Amino acid sequence: MSEPTENRTAEQSFLTRAYNLSTVDDARALYDEWATTYDADLADHSHGWVAPAIAGAALLNFFKKAEQDRRGETLDILDAGCGTGIVGAALAKQPFAKNRKLQIDGIDLSKGMLDVARKTGVYRNLEEADMSKPIPIKDQSYHGVICVGVLTQGHVGPGVLPEFVRVVKPGGCVVATVREDIWETGGYRREIEGLEREGKVRMLRASSEDSLRGMSIKMKLVVVLKK
Repeated sequence: MSEPTENRTAEQSFLTRAYNLSTVDDARALYDEWATTYDADLADHSHGWVAPAIAGAALLNFFKKAEQDRRGETLDILDAGCGTGIVGAALAKQPFAKNRKLQIDGIDLSKGMLDVARKTGVYRNLEEADMSKPIPIKDQSYHGVICVGVLTQGHVGPGVLPEFVRVVKPGGCVVATVREDIWETGGYRREIEGLEREGKVRMLRASSEDSLRGMSIKMKLVVVLKK
């Protein structure tokens, strides 16, 4: 009868470490170690991790209304910080994804996480990338970028947002979740407003949503249009 308690203790330890990361090397080590149990841990109903579903719906709703959808062309999507592939797998299961030939690439810091994501079979390409540095992707490579659970305490800072915009085609979008308690103090709001002033994007949405519902953790769901 001790195994569930032991599993929960290990899971809580990973979560605690995740919210106290301070270096890229620490993050890589944590997620490599956590990779094999990450999906099961986050799927625990006590957490209520609804961020992937909410962000994925926002991305698909954008394209349902966009000109790309009316033309029926293949949509290239970058899952930035894809982890074990939870977001990509959820997107690929949607009827819209099948009807509109969604092609998903993923990048992540952790090789261990990418190894798990590869087993989902939903990604075209998966590559290691440190998003605290410029992303090694050409300008205007994607119709959309989705980033869930990465812009949070001790992870990736607001400097990645211009990179997301850079790799998106004009008329495309960036959908990102930002932990609500650092939305302003962490400089994420300021970064997006700066991109708006420069005429690079238009912010369509920055709503307060549940992220880890069971832990009462909120997020800002951000949707921006690339001009």
